[in-house]
Amino acid sequence: MNDTRDFIVERAFCLFLQRGYEGISIRDIQEAVGLSKGAIYHYFRSKEDIFGEAMDRYLLPAIQTLPEALDPESATPLRDAMDASLEWRDAYIARLRLITEQKGDDFRFFRLLFQVGEYYRDFHDKLVAGLATERERWRRALTLAVDRGEIRGNTDQELTLTLLMAVPVGLGLKAAVYTGLSIAVLRDVYERLYRTLV
Repeated sequence: MNDTRDFIVERAFCLFLQRGYEGISIRDIQEAVGLSKGAIYHYFRSKEDIFGEAMDRYLLPAIQTLPEALDPESATPLRDAMDASLEWRDAYIARLRLITEQKGDDFRFFRLLFQVGEYYRDFHDKLVAGLATERERWRRALTLAVDRGEIRGNTDQELTLTLLMAVPVGLGLKAAVYTGLSIAVLRDVYERLYRTLV
Protein backbone atom coordinates (compact mmCIF):
# COMPACT_ATOMS: atom_id res chain seq x y z
CA MET A 1 0.00 0.00 0.00
CA ASN A 2 1.03 3.60 -0.48
CA ASP A 3 1.64 5.76 2.62
CA THR A 4 -0.20 8.75 1.14
CA ARG A 5 -3.16 6.61 0.11
CA ASP A 6 -3.23 5.01 3.57
CA PHE A 7 -3.15 8.44 5.21
CA ILE A 8 -6.04 9.69 3.06
CA VAL A 9 -8.13 6.62 3.94
CA GLU A 10 -7.34 6.88 7.65
CA ARG A 11 -8.16 10.58 7.91
CA ALA A 12 -11.27 10.18 5.76
CA PHE A 13 -12.46 7.35 7.99
CA CYS A 14 -12.19 9.62 11.02
CA LEU A 15 -14.20 12.29 9.20
CA PHE A 16 -16.87 9.79 8.13
CA LEU A 17 -16.99 8.54 11.69
CA GLN A 18 -17.57 12.04 13.03
CA ARG A 19 -20.02 13.38 10.45
CA GLY A 20 -21.32 10.45 8.42
CA TYR A 21 -21.04 10.04 4.68
CA GLU A 22 -23.24 12.97 3.69
CA GLY A 23 -21.50 15.33 6.11
CA ILE A 24 -18.15 15.03 4.33
CA SER A 25 -16.95 16.48 1.04
CA ILE A 26 -13.77 15.96 -0.92
CA ARG A 27 -12.78 19.44 0.26
CA ASP A 28 -13.11 18.30 3.89
CA ILE A 29 -10.86 15.33 3.16
CA GLN A 30 -8.45 17.59 1.31
CA GLU A 31 -8.20 19.91 4.32
CA ALA A 32 -7.78 17.01 6.76
CA VAL A 33 -4.85 15.53 4.84
CA GLY A 34 -3.29 18.77 3.62
CA LEU A 35 -3.26 17.72 -0.03
CA SER A 36 -4.63 19.29 -3.17
CA LYS A 37 -7.80 18.01 -4.77
CA GLY A 38 -5.67 16.78 -7.68
CA ALA A 39 -3.47 14.77 -5.31
CA ILE A 40 -6.52 13.10 -3.80
CA TYR A 41 -7.92 12.33 -7.24
CA HIS A 42 -4.57 10.82 -8.16
CA TYR A 43 -5.33 8.05 -5.64
CA PHE A 44 -9.14 7.90 -5.78
CA ARG A 45 -11.79 8.55 -8.42
CA SER A 46 -14.40 9.84 -5.99
CA LYS A 47 -15.53 10.29 -2.42
CA GLU A 48 -17.39 7.00 -2.86
CA ASP A 49 -14.11 5.21 -3.61
CA ILE A 50 -12.49 6.67 -0.51
CA PHE A 51 -15.51 5.70 1.56
CA GLY A 52 -15.50 2.14 0.25
CA GLU A 53 -11.84 1.63 1.00
CA ALA A 54 -12.22 3.16 4.46
CA MET A 55 -15.13 0.85 5.23
CA ASP A 56 -13.22 -2.20 3.97
CA ARG A 57 -10.24 -1.32 6.08
CA TYR A 58 -11.82 -0.11 9.30
CA LEU A 59 -15.48 -1.17 9.45
CA LEU A 60 -15.63 -4.69 7.98
CA PRO A 61 -13.01 -5.99 10.42
CA ALA A 62 -15.13 -4.78 13.34
CA ILE A 63 -17.76 -7.38 12.53
CA GLN A 64 -15.26 -10.22 12.49
CA THR A 65 -15.01 -12.47 15.50
CA LEU A 66 -12.52 -15.05 14.19
CA PRO A 67 -10.50 -13.59 11.32
CA GLU A 68 -7.99 -16.40 10.84
CA ALA A 69 -8.05 -20.17 10.52
CA LEU A 70 -6.72 -22.07 13.51
CA ASP A 71 -4.19 -24.83 14.05
CA PRO A 72 -5.99 -28.08 13.16
CA GLU A 73 -3.66 -30.03 15.48
CA SER A 74 -4.62 -28.10 18.61
CA ALA A 75 -5.74 -30.16 21.61
CA THR A 76 -8.07 -27.33 22.65
CA PRO A 77 -9.37 -25.84 19.39
CA LEU A 78 -12.34 -24.00 20.91
CA ARG A 79 -10.26 -22.43 23.70
CA ASP A 80 -7.64 -21.46 21.11
CA ALA A 81 -10.32 -19.96 18.83
CA MET A 82 -11.81 -17.95 21.69
CA ASP A 83 -8.37 -16.72 22.75
CA ALA A 84 -7.48 -15.80 19.16
CA SER A 85 -10.77 -13.95 18.79
CA LEU A 86 -10.19 -11.97 21.98
CA GLU A 87 -6.60 -11.12 21.04
CA TRP A 88 -7.67 -9.98 17.59
CA ARG A 89 -10.52 -7.81 18.89
CA ASP A 90 -8.27 -6.28 21.55
CA ALA A 91 -5.67 -5.37 18.92
CA TYR A 92 -8.40 -4.04 16.61
CA ILE A 93 -9.86 -1.79 19.32
CA ALA A 94 -6.36 -0.51 20.14
CA ARG A 95 -5.76 0.23 16.44
CA LEU A 96 -9.00 2.21 16.23
CA ARG A 97 -8.09 4.14 19.38
CA LEU A 98 -4.84 5.21 17.73
CA ILE A 99 -6.54 6.82 14.75
CA THR A 100 -9.70 8.24 16.34
CA GLU A 101 -9.55 11.13 18.73
CA GLN A 102 -13.06 12.19 19.66
CA LYS A 103 -14.93 11.11 22.77
CA GLY A 104 -17.99 9.19 21.65
CA ASP A 105 -16.34 7.58 18.63
CA ASP A 106 -17.41 4.13 19.84
CA PHE A 107 -21.06 5.10 19.43
CA ARG A 108 -20.38 6.87 16.13
CA PHE A 109 -18.72 3.72 14.88
CA PHE A 110 -21.96 1.76 15.19
CA ARG A 111 -23.96 4.64 13.72
CA LEU A 112 -21.67 4.53 10.69
CA LEU A 113 -22.10 0.76 10.49
CA PHE A 114 -25.84 1.24 10.09
CA GLN A 115 -25.34 3.87 7.35
CA VAL A 116 -22.71 2.16 5.25
CA GLY A 117 -25.06 0.06 3.12
CA GLU A 118 -26.69 3.18 1.70
CA TYR A 119 -23.47 4.51 0.22
CA TYR A 120 -21.29 1.48 -0.41
CA ARG A 121 -23.06 -1.06 -2.57
CA ASP A 122 -20.49 -3.87 -2.19
CA PHE A 123 -20.51 -3.74 1.60
CA HIS A 124 -23.39 -6.17 2.11
CA ASP A 125 -21.91 -8.83 -0.18
CA LYS A 126 -18.48 -8.50 1.43
CA LEU A 127 -20.03 -8.69 4.87
CA VAL A 128 -22.06 -11.81 4.04
CA ALA A 129 -19.05 -13.53 2.46
CA GLY A 130 -16.83 -12.68 5.42
CA LEU A 131 -19.38 -13.90 7.94
CA ALA A 132 -19.85 -17.17 6.04
CA THR A 133 -16.10 -17.81 6.09
CA GLU A 134 -15.91 -16.96 9.74
CA ARG A 135 -18.89 -19.16 10.56
CA GLU A 136 -17.09 -22.11 8.99
CA ARG A 137 -13.98 -21.39 11.08
CA TRP A 138 -16.02 -21.41 14.28
CA ARG A 139 -17.89 -24.52 13.13
CA ARG A 140 -14.57 -26.28 12.51
CA ALA A 141 -13.30 -25.29 15.96
CA LEU A 142 -16.50 -26.62 17.57
CA THR A 143 -16.40 -29.89 15.62
CA LEU A 144 -12.76 -30.45 16.54
CA ALA A 145 -13.49 -29.56 20.17
CA VAL A 146 -16.19 -32.25 20.33
CA ASP A 147 -14.02 -34.79 18.48
CA ARG A 148 -11.10 -34.22 20.86
CA GLY A 149 -13.20 -34.27 24.01
CA GLU A 150 -12.56 -30.62 24.81
CA ILE A 151 -16.30 -29.98 25.10
CA ARG A 152 -19.29 -32.25 25.67
CA GLY A 153 -20.52 -34.29 22.73
CA ASN A 154 -24.11 -33.20 23.28
CA THR A 155 -23.24 -29.51 22.88
CA ASP A 156 -25.77 -27.62 20.78
CA GLN A 157 -23.23 -26.54 18.19
CA GLU A 158 -25.58 -24.29 16.22
CA LEU A 159 -26.58 -22.32 19.32
CA THR A 160 -22.97 -22.10 20.44
CA LEU A 161 -21.91 -20.97 16.97
CA THR A 162 -24.55 -18.25 16.97
CA LEU A 163 -23.48 -17.04 20.41
CA LEU A 164 -19.78 -16.99 19.53
CA MET A 165 -20.49 -14.78 16.52
CA ALA A 166 -23.31 -12.57 17.84
CA VAL A 167 -22.18 -11.82 21.38
CA PRO A 168 -19.12 -9.69 20.43
CA VAL A 169 -21.16 -7.43 18.17
CA GLY A 170 -24.04 -7.15 20.65
CA LEU A 171 -21.75 -6.43 23.58
CA GLY A 172 -19.83 -3.97 21.44
CA LEU A 173 -22.99 -2.03 20.62
CA LYS A 174 -24.08 -2.00 24.25
CA ALA A 175 -20.64 -0.89 25.44
CA ALA A 176 -20.43 1.79 22.75
CA VAL A 177 -23.62 3.35 24.05
CA TYR A 178 -22.88 3.06 27.77
CA THR A 179 -19.25 2.59 28.73
CA GLY A 180 -16.98 2.51 25.69
CA LEU A 181 -15.54 -0.57 24.05
CA SER A 182 -13.59 -2.96 26.26
CA ILE A 183 -12.44 -6.51 25.73
CA ALA A 184 -12.82 -7.42 29.42
CA VAL A 185 -16.58 -7.96 29.27
CA LEU A 186 -16.31 -10.14 26.17
CA ARG A 187 -13.50 -12.15 27.77
CA ASP A 188 -15.73 -12.80 30.80
CA VAL A 189 -18.72 -13.85 28.65
CA TYR A 190 -16.59 -16.17 26.51
CA GLU A 191 -15.10 -17.73 29.64
CA ARG A 192 -18.52 -18.33 31.16
CA LEU A 193 -19.82 -19.77 27.89
CA TYR A 194 -16.80 -22.07 27.65
CA ARG A 195 -17.39 -23.38 31.18
CA THR A 196 -20.95 -24.36 30.25
CA LEU A 197 -19.62 -26.48 27.37
CA VAL A 198 -16.96 -28.54 29.16
